[in-house]
Amino acid sequence: MKRREDGAVREVMKELLRSDLRFHKTDCGRFGAMTAWGLKDTRIKPQRLNDYLADIEEQAQERFERIVEQMKQAQGITEQLKADDTLEWIGRMSNIQACAREIVDKEMIYQ
Repeated sequence: MKRREDGAVREVMKELLRSDLRFHKTDCGRFGAMTAWGLKDTRIKPQRLNDYLADIEEQAQERFERIVEQMKQAQGITEQLKADDTLEWIGRMSNIQACAREIVDKEMIYQ
């Protein structure tokens, strides 16, 4: 899953770099890149865009981490499960992270 997600983010970044928008790759992460994709037809000064995307990335990442922690607690996923049944823990964590990404995307990115 991660490889496909990274590829999608890379494609968004390539498209943005080809467009009139100019920003540094390191200034925004996954959520910032997805937000930038929705803004590609706007004319925003590059520094303002960088600041905006960095802010969105920070907020979205914090929200993502909160949701993951809440879902872990609700489903009873602990370090003990990780020690006892690593594959089960990996599967459940992957599911939680995918759900959390969808929630953040809907709440903050694709509003």
